[in-house]
Amino acid sequence: MKAVLTADVVKSSDLGGQARLIRSLKYVLSELEDHGLIDQGLWQVFRGDSFQFVTSAKNAMLSALAIRTGLKGAMYRFASPLIREDMLDVSMDARIGIGIGDVEEIPPMLSESYGEAFTLSGILLDRIELEERRICMTTADDELNSHLDIVCRLAGVLINEWSENSSQALYRHFLKNETQLETARFLGITQSSVHHRLRIAHLDEIHYLLSYFKEQIYKKLKD
Repeated sequence: MKAVLTADVVKSSDLGGQARLIRSLKYVLSELEDHGLIDQGLWQVFRGDSFQFVTSAKNAMLSALAIRTGLKGAMYRFASPLIREDMLDVSMDARIGIGIGDVEEIPPMLSESYGEAFTLSGILLDRIELEERRICMTTADDELNSHLDIVCRLAGVLINEWSENSSQALYRHFLKNETQLETARFLGITQSSVHHRLRIAHLDEIHYLLSYFKEQIYKKLKD
């Protein structure tokens, strides 16, 4: 069972040059891939402001939170000085539709892939824009969907409160699970500032949501 995340950038036309937008998206997506939150080679940016990637079902919510914090925290601004000037200088956000289910053999072009998870993800992304939500998840199991909808709605409330500063600290936590001191050194701030950013971002509550999500997915995998 796999998770397919299909997303588009919110108000992308207000962000500036499309080439910078694409490079910024690719930077964050490649970091998630490097740290195992995206299956190797299974991501793609398309239409200039949309992207799609594949990950394990158990990592679906963590990957979604990581990409949202990467964009809201404008983590591409921490890229090497050699490429930083080619990135956006503002933060952004994305709507994400997550489909969980079976996938067929994936061809070299991700856009040509098919299977239950791909179909569900694409349909869901179209729907959540109408519902004015930023993160939704679905499977072919209606009972499981009732639990996942609660997770996504609660996550949405928490994510809406994340500032750019909080998102930067959360991103490093999700991606690298590093200590607060390590995050402080990376961001050039004090450890107490990192602690404050994570606390007001409700990190403890986020961990409860992630644990509950994994519990529901593991139950489904055992069936």
